Amino acid sequence: MEPGNPKVIAEAVSYLLKEPEVACSSAARAREDAQAYTLENQAASILTRLR
Repeated sequence: MEPGNPKVIAEAVSYLLKEPEVACSSAARAREDAQAYTLENQAASILTRLR
């Protein structure tokens, strides 16, 4: 998806609305990816690099 392009964003949203299975799997992957950025994981990553 091209950031800042409203037409492309609208097309992507429209696609996800028409394909709920794809939307659900994308949301699940996004939740998994977001876990890498929790405060605890970020702190652990920083401590690992400092050692």
